Amino acid sequence: MEREKKILCETNALRAMLAISRINRASRSGKILMEWLSKLHEYFLDEEPFVVATACNYRGSSPEAPGVALIHSNKKTNRFTSSDFRCQAILESAAEMLLSPTHYQTEELALGMIAGDDNGNCDVIYEYFDAKVYPDWLRKLRTYSLEGVSSTLIREFDLTTSDVVRTDIHHQPYNEDRNVPHHPAGINCWTNKTTTSLQLFREIANDSIVVALLGNHPVAVDIQKQCAHLPIKTVRLHSLAEHLPEHRIVIIMTTNHELDYQFCEAILKKADDDYFIGCIGSKKKAQIFNNRLLQNGVSKSQLKQLRMPVGLAEIGGKQNAVVAASIVAQILIQHKW
Repeated sequence: MEREKKILCETNALRAMLAISRINRASRSGKILMEWLSKLHEYFLDEEPFVVATACNYRGSSPEAPGVALIHSNKKTNRFTSSDFRCQAILESAAEMLLSPTHYQTEELALGMIAGDDNGNCDVIYEYFDAKVYPDWLRKLRTYSLEGVSSTLIREFDLTTSDVVRTDIHHQPYNEDRNVPHHPAGINCWTNKTTTSLQLFREIANDSIVVALLGNHPVAVDIQKQCAHLPIKTVRLHSLAEHLPEHRIVIIMTTNHELDYQFCEAILKKADDDYFIGCIGSKKKAQIFNNRLLQNGVSKSQLKQLRMPVGLAEIGGKQNAVVAASIVAQILIQHKW
């Protein structure tokens, strides 16, 4: 028995370590995404010409994901690449573009020469902005990103004149048939060249988990505080009429047992295998709810969707912040990254 407990603890510890690793990757990608959009916003407010350099179409091996590598003006530079050598090579080309402006330029960067890789290269697209007019597409893109809406920014350039043909925003998925794998960093860039133009695509994916907190239990406040630093977006609900079907992860946490039960029954009867339904409580409360739910028409397969008491059993503290941490940890472990 003791050996089984030890194995279980070690297994849960491993799962927790994997969850933390996923948190770090997702948090970093979200931070980079918001930083890039925020900096682009600042450069337009400066009203000084600047260049945006985007690395994409990696061929061979590279430790970095495609995306914006740096933004450069005569006053400042913001880099989003970890390679000093790569940054320096791109910065030199961006500085030259400021001296001889054109809407866009392309460059093939040999990774083996500047990044320590033995093989491979990538394309760098340089875009020039005079920053005289704040673009409506950037305003929309920042709004969508803050709302957690995945988008694809498309900029098309004429191959003959180098003029901008169009700038559009499409919501995901832009083209399900394209053979471009989604990168786990949440930002995927690629180009498409036609006989007359070059199209630059920046896919900005939302990797956040959306969690609906149903009820006004004090633990809900601590869950929101902890999720503020994680790739988890929380939505507070107080009735079943508030867009519940849109949220696949629902945590029921009122201060009334009967209301908890009513919410559990209503949600479980329309839940499918994709739902994660948790309810705050005790093992005794769970046993009472399970018997009552089965008597009132909830099937055994539907009942399997209910996690009650919600949270990791290994975290046994009763303080609100500790209970919240156990619930957040369980959500992160269950989520398919």
